[in-house]
Amino acid sequence: MFQKLRAMATAVSAPFLLIWFHNRQLLRGPRQKIAWLLILGIIAVFAAGIIMVIYQNVLQPPEWDFLVFWLDGRVGAQGLNFYDPAHYQAISLPISVSPGFEAAVLDVGFRYPPPSMLMFLPLGLFDFRSAMLLWYAAHGVILVIAVAVLRKVFLGQQHLAGLAFAAAFVLMVGGTLSTFKFGQTNLLALLLLLLFWRDRDRARGGLWVVLAGLVKPFLLLMLIYPLLRKNARALFIALICLVAMSALSITIFGPDTFMAFIEENPVHRLPPTEYDQAANQSLLSTILRLTESDVSEQSPLVHPLYLGLAVVLLGITSWLVFRLRDQDTCWAPALLLTSALLVYPASFFLYSTLLAAPLALLWAMREKLPFGPVGIGGLITVIMVLITFADLVFVANSALWLTLACYLSFTVMKARFSPPELHAIPSQASVQH
Repeated sequence: MFQKLRAMATAVSAPFLLIWFHNRQLLRGPRQKIAWLLILGIIAVFAAGIIMVIYQNVLQPPEWDFLVFWLDGRVGAQGLNFYDPAHYQAISLPISVSPGFEAAVLDVGFRYPPPSMLMFLPLGLFDFRSAMLLWYAAHGVILVIAVAVLRKVFLGQQHLAGLAFAAAFVLMVGGTLSTFKFGQTNLLALLLLLLFWRDRDRARGGLWVVLAGLVKPFLLLMLIYPLLRKNARALFIALICLVAMSALSITIFGPDTFMAFIEENPVHRLPPTEYDQAANQSLLSTILRLTESDVSEQSPLVHPLYLGLAVVLLGITSWLVFRLRDQDTCWAPALLLTSALLVYPASFFLYSTLLAAPLALLWAMREKLPFGPVGIGGLITVIMVLITFADLVFVANSALWLTLACYLSFTVMKARFSPPELHAIPSQASVQH
């Protein structure tokens, strides 16, 4: 019921937000004040939902996902090998957990590369409830910064109105509420993604990709951009950052723990249900559910249909990124992100927080796109409503990737057969450079 109410609120709020922003300069006097009150009301309503979730979690902590992060930090803070499940099983848990938690966490260990432990290590220095409060406070700050950066990247010439739009936009995205509900790291990933978007053609863009990849590994796919665009400086900075973070993790956690990730990779210990559960909205998971494949007999990662479709999808994405003209490269991160969300085998529904970036780009470019503000506004609203339902996120990701791929294919073909001045599309992001 709550999910349906949120979908209804999104279906009403998203069009109003888009119409207001597009026509705000036409509003005068009382109409302008009423419109601003309604926009602030939208922000307050969606922010209130997040505050309620945080309050409920503090009173009755859930087992997913913050408990996992706290447990990671606890093992890491004790100087133990966090790739050894026995050390997880020895930690006294603050709440009772289900058999599913035991199979996916206590019997697996740390899932990420060693440098990622630096993100969770501070949590292990505090008791569970104090760590949760600090975690939420930190992510509240990250949310504010992400909103400000999104406004600057895509709405650089709009100040107060742009900030209000960005705040409502990020709060409205379905994954944002889920991020706070599960105590996830998606807002940090969004912030780093936006910084890469801004600096994609600069050397420091490589830094943001590596840091984002340590938060969410699938974001390392963004390295395709500097690779295909022949940005050697960004690739060099990415390599230096990766080496530095690895050296730091070896210094803090020891070489044995670092090597354990390579020699005893925890991915091999994940239960099969990790790939076909409904919360997983990846291409692989969707195929497994539709074909009713038995994931207990062999690794689902080698499913032939998944491998074939993933190769085709990444091939099309890479070709388009390579062929884009310099003034159109603002679209490359959007296409790479949506393809990464599809092909990553553990792409969960709450990663839809990251869709705030490509959707904001679509709206920033609405005047230059086919179907104009009305068509783009309708598309954004449909995507926004779809991602409020956990089991429809794959549909939303697929629709968004297909839309971007079709438009960029048209752009690339037009660039090939038309004079450059007829099809150049200056992006909001590139104007700032």
